[in-house]
Amino acid sequence: MKSILSSILNKFNKKSFKLFSILGCLLGDILFIVFIKTIVLIPENFNAFLTEYSWVDNISRIQNLPDTSKLEFLKLAILSLNFFIIVYLLIALIFYFLFYKEKKWGIDFVKSGTALLGIVFSVLTAIEAFSYSTVWAIILLLLIPMYIIIFFGARKFF
Repeated sequence: MKSILSSILNKFNKKSFKLFSILGCLLGDILFIVFIKTIVLIPENFNAFLTEYSWVDNISRIQNLPDTSKLEFLKLAILSLNFFIIVYLLIALIFYFLFYKEKKWGIDFVKSGTALLGIVFSVLTAIEAFSYSTVWAIILLLLIPMYIIIFFGARKFF
């Protein structure tokens, strides 16, 4: 495994690795966003989500609401998520720019914040995705090798 990773990283120079990392992180961000917005936050799947997590006190309260109220709650969740996505993407773009300029905060954000947490989120989200779509679960699992390359590459080049 280590020799495969080393041979992949040896194909990069510093500039090509920076571009790969930024594009890879953006791809991962976009795929997570698309998964959440198109699979989880649609009314049919939202009701299944409420049923699956009904053991959580606040979720069970939402589940017991009339369907019209659940739909309004879903609309509020989507609106909040849209705001969060926009803010996150703006912040991420700033840190990706800092990474490209080889600033410490940008490097730490990409290495630890995006790559390392991306591995964890890919696994956890893929587990959740299997209950909705096997294709999405596989797509999310395929992000893991990219995040591993980014994490170890950031350690190698910086």
